[in-house]
Amino acid sequence: MLPELPRLNSLLGVDSSDVNKMLRSTVWPALKDQGFQRRTARTAWRDRPDQVDVVNFQSFNAYNAAILNVTTYSFQVNLAIHPRCRTTSRTPTKGGQLRPREYACDFRHQLAGIASTPGAERAILWPIREDGSDLGDVVSAAADRLLADGMRWFQQLDGIGALLQIAREMPMDMSTTWGMGNLGSPHRAALIASLEAAAAAS
Repeated sequence: MLPELPRLNSLLGVDSSDVNKMLRSTVWPALKDQGFQRRTARTAWRDRPDQVDVVNFQSFNAYNAAILNVTTYSFQVNLAIHPRCRTTSRTPTKGGQLRPREYACDFRHQLAGIASTPGAERAILWPIREDGSDLGDVVSAAADRLLADGMRWFQQLDGIGALLQIAREMPMDMSTTWGMGNLGSPHRAALIASLEAAAAAS
Protein backbone atom coordinates (compact mmCIF):
# COMPACT_ATOMS: atom_id res chain seq x y z
CA MET A 1 0.00 0.00 0.00
CA LEU A 2 1.35 3.41 -0.94
CA PRO A 3 2.19 5.80 1.93
CA GLU A 4 0.09 8.86 2.64
CA LEU A 5 2.91 11.22 1.79
CA PRO A 6 1.35 14.59 2.75
CA ARG A 7 0.43 13.27 6.22
CA LEU A 8 3.85 11.69 6.63
CA ASN A 9 5.57 14.87 5.53
CA SER A 10 3.57 16.87 8.05
CA LEU A 11 4.45 14.51 10.91
CA LEU A 12 8.14 14.74 10.07
CA GLY A 13 8.04 18.53 9.82
CA VAL A 14 9.48 18.57 6.27
CA ASP A 15 7.69 20.02 3.28
CA SER A 16 8.24 21.98 0.07
CA SER A 17 8.80 25.20 1.99
CA ASP A 18 12.03 23.69 3.31
CA VAL A 19 13.14 23.13 -0.29
CA ASN A 20 12.22 26.74 -1.08
CA LYS A 21 14.42 27.95 1.76
CA MET A 22 17.32 25.85 0.54
CA LEU A 23 16.89 27.13 -3.01
CA ARG A 24 16.86 30.68 -1.69
CA SER A 25 20.14 30.21 0.14
CA THR A 26 21.97 27.90 -2.29
CA VAL A 27 20.67 28.04 -5.85
CA TRP A 28 19.22 31.49 -6.50
CA PRO A 29 22.36 33.46 -5.51
CA ALA A 30 24.42 31.29 -7.87
CA LEU A 31 21.92 31.76 -10.68
CA LYS A 32 21.82 35.50 -10.06
CA ASP A 33 25.55 35.55 -10.81
CA GLN A 34 24.66 33.92 -14.14
CA GLY A 35 22.20 36.69 -15.00
CA PHE A 36 18.94 35.25 -13.65
CA GLN A 37 17.78 38.44 -11.99
CA ARG A 38 14.08 37.68 -11.57
CA ARG A 39 12.52 34.76 -9.71
CA THR A 40 9.69 33.31 -7.68
CA ALA A 41 10.09 30.56 -5.09
CA ARG A 42 10.60 27.92 -7.81
CA THR A 43 11.26 29.68 -11.13
CA ALA A 44 13.95 32.11 -12.33
CA TRP A 45 14.28 34.08 -15.57
CA ARG A 46 17.25 35.50 -17.46
CA ASP A 47 16.83 38.19 -20.10
CA ARG A 48 18.89 37.96 -23.28
CA PRO A 49 18.58 40.01 -26.46
CA ASP A 50 16.78 37.32 -28.46
CA GLN A 51 15.26 35.19 -25.72
CA VAL A 52 14.28 34.64 -22.11
CA ASP A 53 15.91 31.68 -20.33
CA VAL A 54 13.91 29.84 -17.67
CA VAL A 55 14.92 27.57 -14.77
CA ASN A 56 12.17 25.78 -12.85
CA PHE A 57 12.35 23.45 -9.85
CA GLN A 58 9.26 21.24 -10.06
CA SER A 59 7.96 19.37 -7.03
CA PHE A 60 5.24 16.70 -7.04
CA ASN A 61 1.71 16.42 -5.75
CA ALA A 62 0.84 13.43 -3.57
CA TYR A 63 -0.51 11.35 -6.45
CA ASN A 64 2.55 11.77 -8.69
CA ALA A 65 4.96 11.39 -5.78
CA ALA A 66 3.36 8.05 -4.88
CA ILE A 67 3.65 6.82 -8.48
CA LEU A 68 7.30 7.91 -8.65
CA ASN A 69 7.97 6.52 -5.15
CA VAL A 70 9.48 9.78 -3.91
CA THR A 71 8.50 12.38 -1.34
CA THR A 72 6.42 15.35 -2.42
CA TYR A 73 9.35 17.65 -1.72
CA SER A 74 11.63 15.80 -4.12
CA PHE A 75 12.02 17.65 -7.41
CA GLN A 76 13.15 17.76 -11.01
CA VAL A 77 14.87 20.68 -12.72
CA ASN A 78 13.32 21.99 -15.93
CA LEU A 79 15.08 24.37 -18.31
CA ALA A 80 13.48 26.30 -21.15
CA ILE A 81 14.01 29.07 -23.68
CA HIS A 82 11.35 31.46 -24.91
CA PRO A 83 12.35 33.27 -28.15
CA ARG A 84 11.20 36.89 -27.88
CA CYS A 85 9.81 36.68 -31.40
CA ARG A 86 7.31 34.09 -30.12
CA THR A 87 5.78 36.42 -27.53
CA THR A 88 2.01 36.76 -27.67
CA SER A 89 -0.65 38.37 -25.53
CA ARG A 90 -0.81 35.09 -23.59
CA THR A 91 2.85 35.23 -22.53
CA PRO A 92 2.87 36.12 -18.81
CA THR A 93 4.48 39.38 -17.77
CA LYS A 94 5.09 41.24 -14.54
CA GLY A 95 6.15 44.86 -14.32
CA GLY A 96 6.50 44.92 -18.09
CA GLN A 97 8.98 42.02 -18.10
CA LEU A 98 8.36 38.62 -19.67
CA ARG A 99 7.86 35.66 -17.34
CA PRO A 100 7.17 32.75 -19.70
CA ARG A 101 6.11 29.47 -18.15
CA GLU A 102 8.65 26.71 -18.63
CA TYR A 103 6.11 24.24 -19.96
CA ALA A 104 4.88 26.72 -22.61
CA CYS A 105 8.33 27.44 -24.11
CA ASP A 106 9.43 26.23 -27.54
CA PHE A 107 12.78 24.85 -26.38
CA ARG A 108 12.85 22.65 -23.27
CA HIS A 109 15.27 20.42 -21.41
CA GLN A 110 15.34 18.45 -18.16
CA LEU A 111 18.53 18.47 -16.13
CA ALA A 112 19.93 15.01 -15.47
CA GLY A 113 19.13 13.90 -11.93
CA ILE A 114 20.19 11.10 -9.62
CA ALA A 115 17.18 8.76 -9.98
CA SER A 116 14.94 7.59 -12.82
CA THR A 117 11.20 7.58 -13.17
CA PRO A 118 9.73 4.06 -13.55
CA GLY A 119 10.54 2.69 -16.99
CA ALA A 120 12.66 5.69 -18.01
CA GLU A 121 16.15 5.34 -19.44
CA ARG A 122 17.34 8.73 -18.21
CA ALA A 123 17.52 9.88 -14.60
CA ILE A 124 15.78 13.22 -14.03
CA LEU A 125 14.63 13.01 -10.40
CA TRP A 126 16.28 14.55 -7.35
CA PRO A 127 14.71 12.50 -4.52
CA ILE A 128 14.87 13.69 -0.93
CA ARG A 129 14.52 11.33 2.03
CA GLU A 130 11.38 11.36 4.12
CA ASP A 131 13.19 12.91 7.10
CA GLY A 132 14.83 15.57 4.90
CA SER A 133 18.28 14.67 6.22
CA ASP A 134 19.82 14.85 2.74
CA LEU A 135 18.02 18.02 1.63
CA GLY A 136 21.11 20.23 1.68
CA ASP A 137 23.27 17.69 -0.13
CA VAL A 138 20.67 17.06 -2.85
CA VAL A 139 20.01 20.74 -3.51
CA SER A 140 23.74 21.50 -3.58
CA ALA A 141 24.34 18.67 -6.04
CA ALA A 142 21.51 19.91 -8.24
CA ALA A 143 22.94 23.43 -8.12
CA ASP A 144 26.37 22.20 -9.20
CA ARG A 145 24.92 20.28 -12.13
CA LEU A 146 22.72 23.21 -13.09
CA LEU A 147 25.69 25.59 -13.17
CA ALA A 148 27.69 23.14 -15.29
CA ASP A 149 25.41 21.13 -17.59
CA GLY A 150 22.43 23.48 -17.42
CA MET A 151 24.35 26.62 -18.33
CA ARG A 152 26.07 24.69 -21.12
CA TRP A 153 22.68 23.81 -22.61
CA PHE A 154 21.60 27.44 -22.50
CA GLN A 155 24.85 28.55 -24.12
CA GLN A 156 24.37 26.12 -27.02
CA LEU A 157 21.00 27.72 -27.75
CA ASP A 158 21.99 31.37 -27.30
CA GLY A 159 20.77 33.70 -30.02
CA ILE A 160 18.44 33.57 -33.02
CA GLY A 161 21.02 31.82 -35.20
CA ALA A 162 21.47 28.92 -32.79
CA LEU A 163 17.74 28.60 -32.13
CA LEU A 164 16.96 28.65 -35.85
CA GLN A 165 19.51 25.95 -36.60
CA ILE A 166 18.06 23.68 -33.91
CA ALA A 167 14.52 24.34 -35.13
CA ARG A 168 15.45 23.55 -38.74
CA GLU A 169 17.52 20.43 -38.15
CA MET A 170 17.10 18.76 -34.77
CA PRO A 171 14.54 16.00 -34.13
CA MET A 172 12.70 16.16 -30.82
CA ASP A 173 14.77 14.32 -28.23
CA MET A 174 13.69 14.08 -24.59
CA SER A 175 17.31 13.55 -23.55
CA THR A 176 18.47 16.82 -25.12
CA THR A 177 15.96 19.34 -26.45
CA TRP A 178 12.23 19.17 -27.13
CA GLY A 179 9.19 21.44 -27.23
CA MET A 180 9.73 22.51 -30.85
CA GLY A 181 7.24 20.03 -32.30
CA ASN A 182 8.21 17.19 -34.61
CA LEU A 183 10.07 17.97 -37.81
CA GLY A 184 7.49 18.83 -40.45
CA SER A 185 4.73 19.53 -37.93
CA PRO A 186 2.66 22.74 -38.07
CA HIS A 187 4.12 23.88 -34.75
CA ARG A 188 7.69 23.40 -35.99
CA ALA A 189 6.90 25.21 -39.24
CA ALA A 190 5.44 28.19 -37.36
CA LEU A 191 8.44 28.27 -35.02
CA ILE A 192 10.89 28.27 -37.95
CA ALA A 193 8.93 31.02 -39.71
CA SER A 194 9.00 33.22 -36.59
CA LEU A 195 12.72 32.69 -36.08
CA GLU A 196 13.50 33.33 -39.76
CA ALA A 197 11.57 36.60 -39.65
CA ALA A 198 13.45 37.65 -36.50
CA ALA A 199 16.78 36.72 -38.07
CA ALA A 200 15.99 38.74 -41.19
CA ALA A 201 15.02 41.76 -39.10
CA SER A 202 18.17 41.70 -36.96
